Amino acid sequence: MKHCGMDVHLQSTTVEILDPATGEIARKVVATERGALRRWLSREARMRVVLEAGQSSHWVAELAEECGHEVVVVDPNRTKAVAVAGGHKKTDRIDAATLAWLSTKDALVPSHRAPQADRQCRRTLTLRQRLVRCRGDLVRAVRAALAGEGIRIRVKRGFPAAVRLALGPDASAGVLGRVLEVIEVVEENIGECDRVVEQAAKSDPVVELLMTADGVGPIVGTAFRVAVGSPRRFRSGREVAAYFGLTPTVHNSGEARNRLGHISRHGDRLVRSLLVQAAHSVLGPRRKPSDLRAWGMRTSARVGKKKAIVALARKLCVILWAMWKHERPFIRAMTTTAALPA
Repeated sequence: MKHCGMDVHLQSTTVEILDPATGEIARKVVATERGALRRWLSREARMRVVLEAGQSSHWVAELAEECGHEVVVVDPNRTKAVAVAGGHKKTDRIDAATLAWLSTKDALVPSHRAPQADRQCRRTLTLRQRLVRCRGDLVRAVRAALAGEGIRIRVKRGFPAAVRLALGPDASAGVLGRVLEVIEVVEENIGECDRVVEQAAKSDPVVELLMTADGVGPIVGTAFRVAVGSPRRFRSGREVAAYFGLTPTVHNSGEARNRLGHISRHGDRLVRSLLVQAAHSVLGPRRKPSDLRAWGMRTSARVGKKKAIVALARKLCVILWAMWKHERPFIRAMTTTAALPA
C-alpha cells in the first residue's frame, strides 16, 4: 500500500505519495475543492492518506474515505517530527513528505474525529461565542464614548434600552443609534443560538446529567460533551484537564523540585473559557452552598480569587468527566454554609 501525506490549506493541498516497495515518490498540488480532490483521489489506487487535524481536515478525510482510501487524521501538536525531519524547516512539501514517511513507520498518533452531528453543534457554539464577543466589544465601545460625556450606564442586560432611557431622543440619532440597533440584532442571534442548544440539550441524556453540576448549564454541558466525545478517550480526569489546557506547565532541568508555571492553555479554547465562566458562577454571591463552592471559597482565601477560579475550573472539568464516566449525578452534599470561610 502506498502512503500519502497531505498538507491541507484553504486554497491548495500539497501531496506527497510514497511507495515503500519501490521507493518512488510522487508530488503534486491540488486545489482544496471537493471536485478537484474527488477527481484526483478517485484515480488513485487504495492508499493510506495522512493529514493533520485542522479547519478542513474533517471533510477532506470523509471525502478520501468515500473514494476508498484508508485515512488517518493526526494531532499537529504531537507530530513534532515534522519539524525535526525537515531540519527545523517548515514548508508544505516537507510537512507532506514527513507525514507520508511517518505513515510508513507506523509512527502516527491519530486525532479524535467528531461525528457530523457533533461538528454542527460545535459550529453553533463557536458562532455563539463570536457573537458574545462582538456584543461585548460594541457595548464597551458605547460605554467609552458615553464616559467621555460623563454618562455611565451600569446595567448589563437591556443595555440598548438603558442607553436610550439615559439619552432620550439623542440615542437614536447618528452612529450611536445604528450601533445600538446592531447590539440588539446580535443579542437576538445569541438568544436564537441559546434556544437551539437548549432544545438539543433536552434530548441529550449526557448533557442533562452534566447539568446537575454547579455552574453548568446547556451551553457548558453541550460544549463539554461535544469536545470530549467519549469519557473512555481519557484514562483519568487529569488527562481531560490537560486536554483543555487547565493543568500547569512543569519546569525541571536538573533541579531538586519541579517548578510549576501557569496553565498551558493548550487545547480547546472554547471549552476552557466556558469552564472558567462556570467557575465564576460557582463562586458567585447567589449560588447555593455545596462542597464544590466551599472548596473554591477556601482556595480563594488562600491564593486569591483569580487563581481560585482557574483551579475551580480544572476541578469542575475533572468532576464532569467522572460524572459522565460513572453515570452519576452531581452530589451537592452541603446543606449549610458552616464550612465556608469567615
